[in-house]
Parts: sequence; C-alpha cells; structure tokens
Amino acid sequence: MMNVRELFQGIAVIFDDEIDDDQSKIFKIKQLFEEQNIPVATSKEQPSKEMIPSLQNAAFIIVDWNFTDKKLGSVEERILVPDTLRDESEKELIEFIKDFLQCSLVPIFIFTALKEDGIRSKLRNGGCLEDSRVFIKNKEDVDTEEHLFNEMESWLLTMPSVYVLKEWERITLRSKNKMLLRLYQYSPVWAKIVWDMIKADSEHGYQHEFGEFLTRSLSNCVDTYYFDETVFDTKLEEISIEEARKVLEGERFFSYDEHTKPQQAYTGDLIKEGARYYLNIRAQCDLSRDGAPCYYCLKGEKLKEKDMAISGMEFNENGDLVFGDGEQFSFSIITGIDKNLDNRTQINAALKKRDRKIFFRHGTFLERADHIIIPCIAEEVAIEFKLKDIEIKEFQKDKDKRVGRLLPPYITRIQQKWAHYVVRTGVLPVPENVVFPNK
Repeated sequence: MMNVRELFQGIAVIFDDEIDDDQSKIFKIKQLFEEQNIPVATSKEQPSKEMIPSLQNAAFIIVDWNFTDKKLGSVEERILVPDTLRDESEKELIEFIKDFLQCSLVPIFIFTALKEDGIRSKLRNGGCLEDSRVFIKNKEDVDTEEHLFNEMESWLLTMPSVYVLKEWERITLRSKNKMLLRLYQYSPVWAKIVWDMIKADSEHGYQHEFGEFLTRSLSNCVDTYYFDETVFDTKLEEISIEEARKVLEGERFFSYDEHTKPQQAYTGDLIKEGARYYLNIRAQCDLSRDGAPCYYCLKGEKLKEKDMAISGMEFNENGDLVFGDGEQFSFSIITGIDKNLDNRTQINAALKKRDRKIFFRHGTFLERADHIIIPCIAEEVAIEFKLKDIEIKEFQKDKDKRVGRLLPPYITRIQQKWAHYVVRTGVLPVPENVVFPNK
C-alpha cells in the first residue's frame, strides 16, 4: 500500500509571507510536516525563476498564492493599488510555476485561503495546469495531520506519474547511497581508479564511459521495486495513439536536437538521409578508441501501413471471412468460389497479397531472418533494417544528420541478430513435399 509519508521524505520548501506567524495556517501546516520528520526550508519571499536550479532536489514545494499584503505597506496602499500589484504578483508566480514544471517533476503544492477554482482557472489560462502536477488546497481543509496526508494521497491516486516519480526516487536514492558506500569501502579513491582505467582505454568518449560505469553500478544495486496497483486502476481520459507511441519511443530512443546532439559517436546513432535511415551497430569501445571513427550502418526504411498486417483470420457470425486487420470477404463470395472463377481469382489474389505482408502478433513483428524491425522510433510507426548490407559512413561527415540514438536492449538485440546472421552456416533447404507429402 502507498505510504504518503515515506514518499515525500526529503526537504520541503515553503514560500509564504506568513510562515513566521505562529498563529497562521501555513505555520501549522509546516509543523505537521515537521512532526513527520520532514525538514522544511522556508522563505517569506515569492519564488523567482532564478531559484529553479536550486529547487530541483526538493521533495516538494509549497507556495502561497497571495504575496500582495507583504508588498503593500499601509492600509491606504492596500485600498488604492491592490489590483495592479496583485495581478503583477500572480503573473510572476504563474511564470515561475510554468518554467519550473518544464524542467522538473518536483510537485508544487499551493495552500491558500482563496478559492481553489479561481486559482486553477488562472493557472490554466497561464498554460501550466495541463497535467495537473500542481496540488491546490485551501489551508482550512488541511488543519490536521490526517487531513493533510489524506488529501495528498487522494491527489496522488489521480497522478500516477507523480506517484511513480516519488516511489522511484525513494528506491534509487537508497540504492545510490548503498552503491557509493560499497565502492568507498573497496577504496576511498575508487573514482580515480576507474577514471584512469577508462581513459587509458579510450581515445575519446571516456566521459560517457565513466558515466555508464556509474549507471551500471547503480542498476546492480537497485532494491526490489514495489508499486501500489491502486494508483494505476484510476480511470483517466482516453489515451491517444500518438501519446502511446511517444511513451514507447521515449523508452527506446533518445532524440537529438541542436542542443542534445553529442560531439562523439555512439552505438545506436541513427542517421536520416531523405527517406532512408542508417543505424550504427559498431561497438562503443571501437568508436571510443578510434580517433576518426567510422560508422558500420544497417540500411533501413519506414514501414508503410500497406506493408503491415495483423496476424490471424476467422469467420464471423455471418459466415464472412475476416482477416486480423479487418479486411473481409462475404459469405456469398466464398460459397460461390467453385462456380465463379472471378470470385476465386479475387480471393486468391488477396491471400497472396496478404502473404507478402509483415505480420504483427502478440506485441511484435514476425521478422524475416535477414531483416529486423524496430517500432516507435524517430517518430515513425516502425523502421525495418536489412542485415545483408553494411554501409560504412564517416562520423565527421554524417554527424549532423543524426536524429537520435537507439537504446539498449533494442540496439543490443540488433547487434546480436546481425552477428548471428553474418556467421551463419548455410544449410540445404527441405523440399516442401518431404514435410507435406499429401499436398
């Protein structure tokens, strides 16, 4: 079961001009967190964009919506210019929240004395509430420990991405500390030892290799995950096909842009030239050791809808023959095959055409021995790569044509299948009549 108190362990940050007032609601909320052994850092100033880098390691952030009273001085000032100052303050806060959500998954809590719907409307109009990562609650509704954590739990049940983030953070932080302590016990200078070994073996790219060493070490130390299934049972709006494809692509393919395109060559680098793709399968160690590396590329092209089909066929309740992808022939056409040459010709042509397609079954494509297919990469439904030909490309000439990098285990599977293909031993084909003597 979900334990909200454990999920939000870490340092909380509160921005509220009443935080030092022991009679205020926010002071009480601060105490509720501290009673759960959650340290709280506070500020009476409204957060600014410049603070964002320092806030990305927080467990969560609490922000008051209204800092106007602190900015205003006398009662006369509050009467004469509240709207202008309030609007400016809200605009700055919305911009902060918007920028923060674009670069961090740390949840933002807004505890306020104002109406929640009004704040949601302003955030939505400001373009920063599309994913509901902002938790908004009236201060009066979280006046006890039970109310506070019950409300947080209810919110998490509607936000599986935030829940997964916090659970993953909890496990990986514990695993990271375990890994680093273990390495330190082996040697206080373990980092120097590993760095020197990797650098001595690489012409360039040792920065990446050192990072990969840390990632592998962490992966080997990660504790068993346990996620509360009730979070994922929550009914959400219908998920579009495009959303599903983007999620799958994010798991297997790292897209490059002008800011993320690396200056070194990587296994899995994908080059695009017109409609043709080239996938680099050369081992990373060779790329790192080579001062002027070349790519060993498999050629590929995107699969078109007409080239793919869902495996299987069956007769429906009307007696019509229905293929897995929906194509069908009526009962009358099928029953008249023996009498109507045109019907027979039409169905035979359809079957032969279908036999040439690439079939999809149980979540994967049925590949030819000399081809391999990777779905959901480079914004394509699927790309088919041919194993027969390797084209050598110079990294320096083609590095700007890279659109991204295929990640393990997918690039590893391609390397393995290609290696098996090039070293295979030819064998005699078996005559069809030997296997099927009665046909």
